[in-house]
Amino acid sequence: MRASLLLFAATLTTTFAKPNSASNESQSREYLERLYGQAKAAYSNRDFETAHKHFSRLHDLLPDWKDNYFNWALSQVFGKRIDRFFDIMDMAVKQYPNDSDVYLKYCNNIASMLNQPNDFLNLDSYRTVKDMVDTCIKATLLDPTSSLAYATTAAMLNLVREYKHSIDVYEDWFKRFGSTVSRKEYFSTLTSFSQVLVQDGQFDRAYKIAEEIVAEDPTVDNVGQLCYVRKIGYPLDKKGWKFCNETLYRSVAEYSLKGSNDLCGTGKWRVALNYSEEAATHPELLTTTLLNPSTAYETYGSLSDPTFVGPVIPKYPRLFHERFVYLIHHPSAYLTGHPGIVHGHCTLYTGGKHANLDIRSFQSSSDTHIITIPHRTAHIIVHQIRNYYHWLVESLPKLLLLQTHLLSLPNNEDIKILLPEKGIARWINATLALPEFDAVRDRFVYYDHPTTARYYFPKGLYEVDWIHPAVDVHRSLDKNAWGVFWPPRMVLETTREFWHGALKRRGMFPTVERLRGCIVYVSREGTVRGFPNEGEFMEYLKERFGDRILVHTGKEGMLEQARVFAGAKVVVGSHGAGLVNYVYTQPGAVLVMVPMDPHIEFCFGHLVAAFGGRHYVVTEVPGAHYFGTYAALTREQMEVMGDTIERAWRDVFEDGNEITSHDEL
Repeated sequence: MRASLLLFAATLTTTFAKPNSASNESQSREYLERLYGQAKAAYSNRDFETAHKHFSRLHDLLPDWKDNYFNWALSQVFGKRIDRFFDIMDMAVKQYPNDSDVYLKYCNNIASMLNQPNDFLNLDSYRTVKDMVDTCIKATLLDPTSSLAYATTAAMLNLVREYKHSIDVYEDWFKRFGSTVSRKEYFSTLTSFSQVLVQDGQFDRAYKIAEEIVAEDPTVDNVGQLCYVRKIGYPLDKKGWKFCNETLYRSVAEYSLKGSNDLCGTGKWRVALNYSEEAATHPELLTTTLLNPSTAYETYGSLSDPTFVGPVIPKYPRLFHERFVYLIHHPSAYLTGHPGIVHGHCTLYTGGKHANLDIRSFQSSSDTHIITIPHRTAHIIVHQIRNYYHWLVESLPKLLLLQTHLLSLPNNEDIKILLPEKGIARWINATLALPEFDAVRDRFVYYDHPTTARYYFPKGLYEVDWIHPAVDVHRSLDKNAWGVFWPPRMVLETTREFWHGALKRRGMFPTVERLRGCIVYVSREGTVRGFPNEGEFMEYLKERFGDRILVHTGKEGMLEQARVFAGAKVVVGSHGAGLVNYVYTQPGAVLVMVPMDPHIEFCFGHLVAAFGGRHYVVTEVPGAHYFGTYAALTREQMEVMGDTIERAWRDVFEDGNEITSHDEL
């Protein structure tokens, strides 16, 4: 969502034609126009608090000026005062209870925020989901002829995960408006419909529609929809990779972003996929240092792992090459977008994300506000950084490796560290609050405006990143849209060593005696890819395994989570970020996992392989798709899970594999 005020000159003129008191200087037309100009100027300068004061004063003087509500509310959206946004729009609908346009704008702004979860967190803490949806429904009831009201309501239902209801509204939209709206509006709505079909698990239908759209209008955005459908619905799909690759290259080629020479003087942009090749070709623009020369390209994993309990999942990766891990230095560079997209000198660097780099939030406008960081800086920004998985095994180890290979070295005391905005996730806050980071705490700077600004580093930008080998003998990483999120073995080992060390320094590391027991079940109760009768399943596990079973809810502190999993013999759960806690375990621990269906993301199998472990994949239990919820477990399926856990438990003690305390870690 781009920041843009609603500037209604005609309404402004009409409103100001008859001020309440011509003799009252505070309400003269001249004063009101000056006040409105000050509000607009404050908004343009990103001074949203001042804009709020001016729009609020305008409301006091002109309470019947409808468009002022919209301007006022929007200024608070971009000022991140979401409480004020809702209060202002509640005033608007109270003032205009029968105006469909007011409800529609209210609904559209909520939907826009929900569609940007990295920018607008926990909207349901301000209004209930029902209240938000009801706002949209009210717009359709007040104006049943509005195609936009129906489409926005359908989009809202999709965003709050009411996929079936969203599909119903979209199908009603096609019946009501499909033959009367413009082709542009028809295909735009059809694209949104394709997306909700993906989220409902109807992949073949979604793909057929996406193909129909591209045949009609092969824009880069429409090809991007093909990429999205294929990578969510089709495991290890080369066709999806091709669409993603095309989307990336075409998007960047269409950029006309211009600026100083170290941004782009010509406005003609290119994609750079490989840091080491770029360093060889353009040494003046970046340099690289290989951090794992003795292990890069090694093979790890096992052909005998995993063990399937039920049907075998085709294409399940078992062997992997160690990636090439680099310390990269850009003498000058820029950063923008949620994934922290490095760019400059007319070049966009994809880094480890390759063709699956998410460029949707890349700021391609030449007018984007620039924030200059006047220091040498290292960054750890990654895709979906507020997600627990991406923080724990992608972003955090980058910080740890930067500490070892850059920040702690002589003459580098001036280098700052760019972190995600404060408060974006409690596990990020808790990790960075540890005393282990006291030595660099005064170097922290924050990436507070990823989607509304471009950060400029004229004195240099450092990062740690990794790329997969050009020749992938095992075909597990090459052209794999999800494989870009599997960190190298070196990176995972760095994460484990950090947390084990932190526990030992506090006397919290599990001793041999304290290791007796511990099957940890990772709960996903009440969330996507969880079991609706999980409470019943947990009772079954407690009845069967007694004090050997612990339930992990994700509400524990970071050190407590690390302690629990460091003592785990068996980790159990359905596919979700909580399984990344396997990274805390000690050698010999076994993972028991219920996969997705289709199982498109093999990150936890890779995690186990990186540590030389074993895992069971229970396909006997019906899986859920990426956005779905598992069916309720039957008693027979609970017993299958219980039998598999017992089998995994026995594995720990076979062939001398019992977990022991490892002081050397």
